[in-house]
Amino acid sequence: MLVLFALLLAGVIAVLVAYVVQQREHNRRLLRVEALKGNLAAVTAAAADPELGRIWTGQRDADDTEVRAQLLAAVRVTALELQWLTGELSKQTLARAAADLLATEGGRRHWALVREARGESTEDAKQRVFHETFESAFSTAGAPAAA
Repeated sequence: MLVLFALLLAGVIAVLVAYVVQQREHNRRLLRVEALKGNLAAVTAAAADPELGRIWTGQRDADDTEVRAQLLAAVRVTALELQWLTGELSKQTLARAAADLLATEGGRRHWALVREARGESTEDAKQRVFHETFESAFSTAGAPAAA
């Protein structure tokens, strides 16, 4: 009887630990989605103000057209990441969208600027797949022309 109780207790503890780990991952993903939504709002504000846009893109000497191109690419990448993390995109759809974005000069210049930082900030397997999908599309698209 004591062995049965110990097994039952071990089972309950295992279920509780699995639940806590699952909730922690769910909460991290929710926080990431909220951070990405805040990022979209900030980029939208930067698009309305050329000087703020230059600060946001880190390109102080860029003209307004290049700043807008970088901000548009940033919004598109972030929106795709949100859709990917929330399960709205399949891997094939994500790959197509990445290839379409990186087929443009502005898209390639943007990814060239952010790829290293984005790669270092991947926290889980889903984010790694997102980054690797863009990296694959980037290597297929070729190097961007100078701005």
